[in-house]
Amino acid sequence: MNNQITVLIIVLISLYTASCSGGGSTETQETEITTIQPTMGEEKRPVETDTLKNEVSEESSDDRINGFRDKYAEGTWEYDVLDFMESKEMSMIFELDKVPFEGDELPADAEEQLDHLSDISLAFTELHLEVKAHTTAASNKVERTAKKATSKARALWVVTKLNFKGLPTERLSSTGMADEELLEDVAPDDKKQKRIVVRLTTGNDNAKPYLTKLGAHRIEPRSFSNDDSGRPLLRSRWAGAIDTVGGSTLETCVKACAPKGSVAACGLVSSDQLNMTVYPFLLNGVNILGVDSAETEMPIRVDLWNKLANQWKIDNLKDYATQITLDEIIHHMDLIIKGKTQGRVVVAF
Repeated sequence: MNNQITVLIIVLISLYTASCSGGGSTETQETEITTIQPTMGEEKRPVETDTLKNEVSEESSDDRINGFRDKYAEGTWEYDVLDFMESKEMSMIFELDKVPFEGDELPADAEEQLDHLSDISLAFTELHLEVKAHTTAASNKVERTAKKATSKARALWVVTKLNFKGLPTERLSSTGMADEELLEDVAPDDKKQKRIVVRLTTGNDNAKPYLTKLGAHRIEPRSFSNDDSGRPLLRSRWAGAIDTVGGSTLETCVKACAPKGSVAACGLVSSDQLNMTVYPFLLNGVNILGVDSAETEMPIRVDLWNKLANQWKIDNLKDYATQITLDEIIHHMDLIIKGKTQGRVVVAF
């Protein structure tokens, strides 16, 4: 392989599903597990970057949370964010209900909302913010493409406002959702569908030891494999990828794949859509490999299962699953929706 190409295999594993408060839509979080082999003469990237680490006081996280609690009333979104930080959970979603979906100016209450968000985020450097813009339903493919572009631009506009308020670029990302996650209890064409939401994730989440134990060499935020630049091609970053997510993640895997590389698509936990050009295929010879597990011939199945049971078997496999009874299903479904599980949940009959 060419010395200028980093050999990088990305395995994306859906860890849990987090419910979007205030609406009927459901959000799924993905965590990227990456295995990296540097090219000749290439310097290894650090695992974590935190530009504000030295600017934060040495007081504990609990002290910082309590300090902010004196500022905000219980029941406000700010108070909910502090509850989230105290809970040590990995993800939280809330709506920026004061920020308009259209227009170039921020009303005073929207400016205040972004000020509060940036103040809290600057105090907790482990927070990553993904701004997502949603639209009403599209009636056809052309309209959906237009709404996708509009929502991308609006999400990026909000990110720029937060960047101006001091939040570093590496802790911000934007996603144009268009009509991919409509509120279930609202009419598809209702203006309430137009909304800006923020998804907070923590950089010091308690899943890191779990992922490292699974074999992760480096853990990246979702923005690492979620390009929203609109470019048809990206700089080659890996030789191949295994994607269980779909949507923007699959598009990014393909656009950033090295020439003659392959991307295996075996999931749609994020989206069943693929919105991209044919340039990666025509200019770089990239392949998308599909799966057909339902029709796999029995000899191949037996061979794979034997390998999974022997040389491919993960050490301490029981540590990665929670065994429950039929009576516990409802309780664990609620935990999954709230993002409080990781690994497999196995129902024992």
